[in-house]
Amino acid sequence: RMKSIYSIDTASSKRKSHENMEVQKLYDDMLGKPLSEVSERLLHTTFASRGSARDMLSRFLSAVDHRDGESAANLCSNDCIWDTNTDVFGAVCGKDDIKSLIDERLSRGGLSRKCGEEWPRHRLASPVEGTDVITPDGSKVHFNISLDGTGHIKMLARIPMYS
Repeated sequence: RMKSIYSIDTASSKRKSHENMEVQKLYDDMLGKPLSEVSERLLHTTFASRGSARDMLSRFLSAVDHRDGESAANLCSNDCIWDTNTDVFGAVCGKDDIKSLIDERLSRGGLSRKCGEEWPRHRLASPVEGTDVITPDGSKVHFNISLDGTGHIKMLARIPMYS
């Protein structure tokens, strides 16, 4: 499979994205400029080994962004602790309370989210390592995360990072 991909790439007349007219049109019409916020969000990927703490954090934050309390809670152990490190929400104990926080408290009062590229999401700060996160408002936070023996989130602590 890898040989096939390399042979297709080698035979291609447009091997460099900045020379590709379709890519240039995409930037002109939608993405703005290389490394813009929109292009970063849509084109750049991150990696996490399946089931790793980084993967579980990414999946949890995606569920939070989509206000999907059930999916977030299913990633957690029954006695999970999510320390939001905020005055508003504090520490939330147990998967039922985590689900309730996301479904009820985050979804009201202007904190609901819609789908689509125009809605900012949490994203991992590094494409390959660590649990630093860029939040939807652009601030940077670190997450301490531990998993239980079954791979569920046991503890998740949000720690603001100050410049």
